[in-house]
Amino acid sequence: MAATCNKDSGPTTDSTNMRIVLLGTPGAGKSATGNTILGRDVFREETGSGKSVLGKREVEGRTITVIDTPGIYSTTLTKEQLNEEMKRCISLSSPGPNVFLLVIRLERFTQEDRNALSWIQENFGEEALSYTMVLFTGREKLTRKQWEDFERTETTKQPISVCGGGYYALNSKPEVHTTQVTELLRKIEEMVERNGGELYLEERYQVAQRKIREEQEREKRKVEINERKGKLERREEEVRRMEEELRKSLEEVKRIEEDLKERHKELQEKREEFKKVEKRKRQEEEDKLIEKEQQKREENLQKVKEEARKQENKVKEIEEDLKLAQEHVRKIAGEVNEIEEVMKREEQRRSEQNTQEKKKIVELMKREIDKRKREEQKREEEKKIEERKREEQKREDEKKKIEEEKKREERKREDEKKKIEEERKREEQKREEEMKIEEERKREEQRREEETKIEEERKREKQKREEEKELLLLATVTGGLALLVAVCFWAKQ
Repeated sequence: MAATCNKDSGPTTDSTNMRIVLLGTPGAGKSATGNTILGRDVFREETGSGKSVLGKREVEGRTITVIDTPGIYSTTLTKEQLNEEMKRCISLSSPGPNVFLLVIRLERFTQEDRNALSWIQENFGEEALSYTMVLFTGREKLTRKQWEDFERTETTKQPISVCGGGYYALNSKPEVHTTQVTELLRKIEEMVERNGGELYLEERYQVAQRKIREEQEREKRKVEINERKGKLERREEEVRRMEEELRKSLEEVKRIEEDLKERHKELQEKREEFKKVEKRKRQEEEDKLIEKEQQKREENLQKVKEEARKQENKVKEIEEDLKLAQEHVRKIAGEVNEIEEVMKREEQRRSEQNTQEKKKIVELMKREIDKRKREEQKREEEKKIEERKREEQKREDEKKKIEEEKKREERKREDEKKKIEEERKREEQKREEEMKIEEERKREEQRREEETKIEEERKREKQKREEEKELLLLATVTGGLALLVAVCFWAKQ
């Protein structure tokens, strides 16, 4: 009778049942090993590559249940599909397996096989190693020395040392299967006894999977935190860049102010130089006019006697020309003053314009920085709101997924129970049919025995009749002889 499962006292195994889950890489020989343990062809090689399959065998009133699983590094299944199949194999072995049998083919002992124990620990939890045994197949292909060398190597010892059930080597020869399977089952029983008769319950698998999911969530959160840090660093870098640009802009404004000062200074120097040039020009023009006047006067003095009247007229003309020249000089001086006034007003206007432009540039930059800060704050607030919405949606989706998962699990369990019940009924029908066939065969044998007895009785009856005939014939012959003797005797008398 199966013992109950109690979380406080620990679950105990059913002494009339043994549940074995076969694990291994693709092509390791799990299906062939399952057929060897069950003593008949239940699993096919292609079946083990995609779905978990259950097979049973009755041995001396004890049920041996073997579950064949897909390859743990199968390329035909995604990680999610493989996890679903592993969950299904644990459900098939409900309330839980006694042993995880890791099948490894000796002639192709690869790094994937060495990593298989780590895979079991990661997917079923560290406790699963206490329920794990390594089964090497193809022992007959190695000599004794090769096998001893293989056992002594560190690459063999290291992974096996963490298994609670140790290891066992199985030959592939059909004639030695029975004894080796018996020995394998005995070693599994010893491991179960060392584990206190406990099972690897489905709850432990769920706890291991929950830890895996939590670890994945932690990794995901780390990635998100790193991404957020990266974004913050990029934003800080952008702020630093903007500050650097502002600093450069201020330096540019300072440089422009210095350039304006230098230009103002150069303009002042040019004005001074222009005044000097104008002064020299006026002096030269006056000197030229004086020279012309002197020449004219000399000419007039030479012709004074001959052209007195003309000289007087020329003197008048010279006086008029002098007036015109003076007026021209005054006009030039006025134009120079006007030019200086225009240049002063232009310089003042440019200075005011540059000052206003600097102020506008600074104000524009300040407004731009304030605008960017406000936009950044707005984006941050929108992102926070969006993240909260996503978190809430994610929680709701997770709740829905968990509820759907629970519903699917319940449906799966019900389907599995129905399948197991149907399989049990089929097995019972099969046993009943076998019993009927056996009874029919016994009745046939009994009928044949009865026919044999009747045939023997007939033979004895026939022999008895023949003996009676012979006796009758003998009695007849004897009576005839006696009559003949009597007649002969009577005739003599």
